[in-house]
Amino acid sequence: MRLMALARLLQLCSQALPIGGYSHSQGLEAAIEHAAVRDEVSLLRWIADVLEFSMKSFEIPCLLFMAAAWAGGTRRASRH
Repeated sequence: MRLMALARLLQLCSQALPIGGYSHSQGLEAAIEHAAVRDEVSLLRWIADVLEFSMKSFEIPCLLFMAAAWAGGTRRASRH
């Protein structure tokens, strides 16, 4: 991969670089801007929804599959 292409890819996936940090917020900035999140109660509801509908159902299972593959020394995780 060319160096510039790699740098652009890292911008999209690393919260340490510009743009990437916004992708890790699950859209919180937009929710604040549109007043869907405006206080502690609405923020806690937002966080609970992210955990329930994104992390629990998609990201954590993917992470577990990847961890199982890494621990087993394979490139694929089996679904048991």
